[in-house]
Amino acid sequence: MLAARPKLRLRRLGLAAGLAVLTACAAANGQGTAPGEGVSAAVSAQVPVAPLPGVRPATVPPPGPFTVMTFNMNAYNTEVAAIRDAVLASGAAVVALQEYRPDTHAGLLAQLGIRYPNQMACLRGVVLLTALPVQDQGCVEIGDTQARDVAWMRADGPDGPWLLLSVHLSRPAIGGLEVVLLQLGSAVDGTEEQGAQFQQLGDLVVARAGEGTVLAMGDFNAEPGWRQFADFLDRTGLEPGPNPPTTRSVAGIGFAIDQVLAGPGAAVASVRTGPDAGSDHLPLIAEIARGP
Repeated sequence: MLAARPKLRLRRLGLAAGLAVLTACAAANGQGTAPGEGVSAAVSAQVPVAPLPGVRPATVPPPGPFTVMTFNMNAYNTEVAAIRDAVLASGAAVVALQEYRPDTHAGLLAQLGIRYPNQMACLRGVVLLTALPVQDQGCVEIGDTQARDVAWMRADGPDGPWLLLSVHLSRPAIGGLEVVLLQLGSAVDGTEEQGAQFQQLGDLVVARAGEGTVLAMGDFNAEPGWRQFADFLDRTGLEPGPNPPTTRSVAGIGFAIDQVLAGPGAAVASVRTGPDAGSDHLPLIAEIARGP
């Protein structure tokens, strides 16, 4: 298990002048709250439900490419059946979920349990699901002024051990207003708190990269070309897939803020969006292959 994380500091980061569009923050996506507050990390204690008709237990994929999925479900999205069906239809060996709430999404993890018996849910709504044999798992808190959780698993997957991460970073925000940063080269910064979370997530990846090939999946609330995200990628050696698609729109502007990142020794061979399942995000489905 991980030792307690020492408090980290990050230099103050400024916003590039003239490169932000301010829009009112929509309360429905749960920013500034802990969407999963009160959910037990021991999700195996959930009361199981009857197996879904036609749903069979997952098998561990053979060596070679395999599928993963990440999905910010929206903390207030009650379309549990649509979420469940989207996850099952993906055929993913590993699923990362964000903004999970045990009240809003009642029964979801239990219904997915026959396909994904190994489950890790953290207090702040990040979840990992898999049928891969799991050697260890837990939650790590990141952030200086706004705590976020990272769910992690060390699993035996195709072609060797993997370190799996489900991530949900804070949105860039000033005074309760969302800052939608427009990508103009590499000149764009986020805010100090998001920068702190990138820094501490990078610390985690670097410290544990020797435990297995890293897959970091989730809602980063930033695009890979933005400076803080790009610095994180350079430091960790993680890389996104080719041409990441738009997964969320704000004020009519589309953003590729949901990402699947693969560490040295693996690559995201392809990436696509899944069906609308009632959230303000689309699911992201990726094919993972060993190789540079």
